[in-house]
Amino acid sequence: MTAIKNFRDWYVESLKVLFPLRKAGFPILMVSFPLLERYLRQRVGLPGHDALNDAFFDSLVSVVGELKDRKTARIFWTAYRHGLLHEVTLSRETRRGSTLPVAWLSHDVSLFSIDENGDYWLQPVLFAARVLETIESDFGTFEKGSRAINPFPTVVPSTFCTATGCPPSRTVLGTSTEPNDG
Repeated sequence: MTAIKNFRDWYVESLKVLFPLRKAGFPILMVSFPLLERYLRQRVGLPGHDALNDAFFDSLVSVVGELKDRKTARIFWTAYRHGLLHEVTLSRETRRGSTLPVAWLSHDVSLFSIDENGDYWLQPVLFAARVLETIESDFGTFEKGSRAINPFPTVVPSTFCTATGCPPSRTVLGTSTEPNDG
């Protein structure tokens, strides 16, 4: 299987199943944000262990133009990405205790907006679709590995490792759909 086929099978097709489910906004975003983070880190050459920098947030704005500027992008990332992936909710404050704008999800708004109260609104399906389209249009950036970020996983038949031994420098996922003889 090719890496782009794996990406489409694992993420694009799985998310498309969730898109019509109005209650699936959190799971949709919980998949979309790590995909976007990998892509943006690869795009700006930022290792996975390094703190996010201005180049990362500028790149985020270039993908999600609705954010308009780096400051909004940082707040957005903290409220949505950090909240969902660290606490399974939306953040109300930064790690240092500074208050963030109230963040909302809705299927009835544009991709991203800030209302008259300063509240943030995100449409999870439109956001995920933008992330997927961005990655698919520049898959080489997403897929490549570096010293800092592992290459995108490869799927091999379950018999591969037993017949040849698994190469130590490679990510191998067993995806056996064969009956278990054992």
